[in-house]
Amino acid sequence: MSTRPGMDMYELLPALYRLQDVEQGLPLRAVLEIIGEQAGILGRDIDALWDDYFIETCADWVIPYIGDLVANSPLYEVAGRRADVANTIYYRRRKGTLPMLEELARNVTGWGAHAVAFFESLGWTQNLNHLRYQMAPNPEGLDPNSVERVGTVNLRNVDALDLLEGPFDSTTHTVDVRPVSRTEGWYNIRKIGFFLWRLRSYPLADVSPRPATPPHDYGYHFSTLGNPAPLFTEPEREADEIGLAREVHVPGPIRPAAFYFRPGEYYGHSVHMLKDGVPVPAEDIICKDLRNWDQPPAGKVAVDVRLGRLAFEENEVPGTVLTSYAYGFSADIGGGPYDRRRGATLPHQPSSPDTVADPEALGPSIRVSTGGGGTITDALQDWEDANGARAVIPLDDSRTYREDLTIDLHAGGVLVIQAANRRRPTLIGNVTVTGGQEASLTLNGLLVEGHVEVEGELGELKIEHCTLVPGRRLTGDGEPLEPTRPSVIVDDANDRLRSTIDHSIVGALRLPTAMVGLEVGDSIVGQPGGGPRSN
Repeated sequence: MSTRPGMDMYELLPALYRLQDVEQGLPLRAVLEIIGEQAGILGRDIDALWDDYFIETCADWVIPYIGDLVANSPLYEVAGRRADVANTIYYRRRKGTLPMLEELARNVTGWGAHAVAFFESLGWTQNLNHLRYQMAPNPEGLDPNSVERVGTVNLRNVDALDLLEGPFDSTTHTVDVRPVSRTEGWYNIRKIGFFLWRLRSYPLADVSPRPATPPHDYGYHFSTLGNPAPLFTEPEREADEIGLAREVHVPGPIRPAAFYFRPGEYYGHSVHMLKDGVPVPAEDIICKDLRNWDQPPAGKVAVDVRLGRLAFEENEVPGTVLTSYAYGFSADIGGGPYDRRRGATLPHQPSSPDTVADPEALGPSIRVSTGGGGTITDALQDWEDANGARAVIPLDDSRTYREDLTIDLHAGGVLVIQAANRRRPTLIGNVTVTGGQEASLTLNGLLVEGHVEVEGELGELKIEHCTLVPGRRLTGDGEPLEPTRPSVIVDDANDRLRSTIDHSIVGALRLPTAMVGLEVGDSIVGQPGGGPRSN
C-alpha cells in the first residue's frame, strides 16, 4: 500500500512569494499546508485504487471482491484468503493445461498427485505428415529402437514393463470404450486420470538398523523394530512448474526396478548409509531381493527397498551401521520425525509449557550424549543426583536405546522424556515408574518396543506423539509377538491417576476400574488379542 505523505506545495512557490509571506506572518504557508494535506489524501487514495487492482497489494476488504471475480470458492478453511485467491488467479492463467490440473489436485488434497492424459497413450499408426520422434529408452543399446506411444511395447525395457498399468506407464494401449472406473475405461479420447498418494513420506536420519536374527548376522532391517517396511521416496521439489511429476516427486514406495536401473535418483537422497562412520559410495550399492537373506558379492552392499533390508558379505560385516531413509504413514501421529511443537491441546486439558519448542520451559534440561555412549539411565541418574523436581530429558537423535527405565518420581516431581523436534528415537525396553500423587511423567515422541508400568501411586501420566508397539514386539513378518499383553499397565490401587494419550499409537490398556480421568485424542488404541480402536 502507498504511504505517500502530504504534498509540500509551499516549496514549489518562487522564493519571492515565500519572502513576502514571511513578512506577513506565513499565512500563505498555512493555507498551502491544508491544501497539500488534502492533496496527499487524494494522491494516496488514487495510489490505493491502483494497488487494489492486484491481489498482492490490495486492501484486506478488497480480497473477497477479487475472489468473486475469479470465482474463488475455498473447499476448506484456509490460513490466508489472500493466498487462496492468488492461487485461484494462478490456476485461471494456466487453465486447460495438464500440469495445472496436477498441481490443483495436489493442493486441494494435500497428497502427492500425478495427472495423466490417457488419450496420449493410445496406440496409433505413424503418420508421415505428423511424425513423432520420442524414442523409448533402450538400456541395451540395440537396434532397431522402439518409439514410445506409437507402436508395440518395447520388450527389451524391463523398467518400462514394470510401469505397466501404473501412473507412470509409458506404453501404448488400445482404445477402451468402457466407462471409467478404478481399473477400466482409462485409455480413450478425452480421458484424463489423477493418481494420488495418500501416505506421506517421513525421513529419518542416522538410524541404527535392527540386526537380523542368526544365522543371518550379516543382514539388517532398516526398521528399528525388525519388521518388513518398504523404503519410500523422499520427494524432490519439481524444478519446472510446466512439467509433470515423476516418480522422484511423489511420496510412494521405491520401485525395485527403478532402484536397480536408476540408483542415483534415490541413493544419496532418499536412502543413505554409513559404514563405520564412512559413507558407502553409490557404486557399492546393488539392488537385490533379500527375502531369503542372500549375500551380495564381496565389496558390495545389497539393499532390498521392497522389504526394507540390507546385507553385507558375511566376512565384511562392519562394526557400526547407520542408515538414513524414509518410511510411509498416513498422518502425524505416533512416534515420527514430524513437527511436534504444540498447536491445540486436548479438550479440557490445562495449558502447560511446550517443552518440544523450548526444552528449558519446564526446568533444567538434562541432555543425553549423542556420541553413541550416552543412555537415558545416565540422564535419569544425573536428574536424581541434582534432586531436581522438574526437568526435561531431550533425546537429540534418532538412534536406538536398549535399556529398561526405572523412574522414581519424588512427591511433586515433574519429568518429561522427549525426542527432539523432527526426531524419532527408539527405546527397546520397559518403563517402570513410581511416584507420589502430585508427580507427573510425560513421554513425547518416542517409539517404544516394550510397555509402560505404573507401580504404586502416580498423579499424572501423559503419552504424547508416541508409539508403544501393540503386542510389545513384532515378528520378522510384522505381526505382534504378544498380541494379548497390554502396552500400559497401571496398579489397581492407583485410582487417582490422570492419564492422557494424545496423537499416539498404543496397544491394549490395563487400567484400574475407577480412575480420576482418561483422555484419548487423535490416537489409535489396540484391544487385547485383536485390532486397533481409533479415537
